[in-house]
Amino acid sequence: MNKFNNDILNLIKCALNGETPVCKDLDYKQILSFAKKQQIVGLLFYSLSKIEDFKNSEEYKEFFVSYVNNLKNSENQLYELNVLFNIFNENGIEYFPLKGAILKSIYPKSDMRTMGDGDILIRKKQLKKIKKIMLTQGFSFKGESDHECIWKKDNVTIELHKSLIPSYNKDYFSYYGDGWKLIKNNQMSKEDIFVYLFTHFSKHYRDKGIGIKYIIDLYVYLNYYKNLNKKYIEQELKKLKLYEFYLNVLDTIDGWFNGKELTEKGEYITDFIFSCLVYGKEELLPVSDALKISKGTSNVKGRRLMTRLFPPYELMVIYYKFLRPLPFLLPVMYVYRFFHAIITKPKRVGQDIKELKNYNKEQIDAYQKDLNYVGLDFNFEKNKKKEKKNGI
Repeated sequence: MNKFNNDILNLIKCALNGETPVCKDLDYKQILSFAKKQQIVGLLFYSLSKIEDFKNSEEYKEFFVSYVNNLKNSENQLYELNVLFNIFNENGIEYFPLKGAILKSIYPKSDMRTMGDGDILIRKKQLKKIKKIMLTQGFSFKGESDHECIWKKDNVTIELHKSLIPSYNKDYFSYYGDGWKLIKNNQMSKEDIFVYLFTHFSKHYRDKGIGIKYIIDLYVYLNYYKNLNKKYIEQELKKLKLYEFYLNVLDTIDGWFNGKELTEKGEYITDFIFSCLVYGKEELLPVSDALKISKGTSNVKGRRLMTRLFPPYELMVIYYKFLRPLPFLLPVMYVYRFFHAIITKPKRVGQDIKELKNYNKEQIDAYQKDLNYVGLDFNFEKNKKKEKKNGI
């Protein structure tokens, strides 16, 4: 591991443990750039502010302003979430907070864990009732995807999840469904929360990479809940075919925070995560999409073209809601969508065409090898029978 990576991890560890870092020759400019890209400005500021030399640096003011903005955003997010939770309770809305919305409470200081948005699992059948509440509370509807509805109010974004995992992540979705089977009396076990956090981490890692704060989440969670039923966790991760990756990530966490020597795979995971932005690398997404498609056909380009031109009905009704009662209009909307995209989104169409031209077997095979090395894969084919049985 290089010096910069070591410095970052030392600062993170000191912030979480309330210690004063002992570092030499810190590159504050590089640290600030990295912190912004990874959304860990607040976390690193708690450590850096204990270093006298830092307060005299040119970067101190910019770091401080970013920290204050992060603190303000964190408080606004928590306030809006608490208001929504109270109103949901009063109106009989079933919900369960996800990811940062529950993780913030187990960090030493809540603003150490930034959130791009507040994630909440809701019942799909209650969407109409929830929509009225969101509008009453001043939120604006910003869009709907396969598994979530996005709402925004000033600088606060709320993602209402219809399911824990998108249905196009077929292997993980076949395990979770919408997720409500894991919630009893508005509670999910600490073990199931961890398994979900790890599944979410894995999903992003294999799709296009993931930032450092999500592996920090795993460390904080394991450190906070020391008596988790590890046998159960391992059992469930084996069902998800994530056990090997889990062991490699544990080795990485031990190397980062527990004084253990990094394994070869731990070094590999470290280098990859440090090379990513907070949400990974956009350039990897077309490759991972191609790899997913290759699980079902050898004609990757043809299949990709067909899925872009003719998205499945369930995805089309999200964008064109009138198709739900009028499915016979689907062919018409495919034609409309095609010409509308050419006119209104020529750059996006050009990008899609470029991606199709750039697909090659060597690139896909290399990505498959990289994932397999750390214990990951897209296990779609093996779940076909199960998906058919569940009507997916």
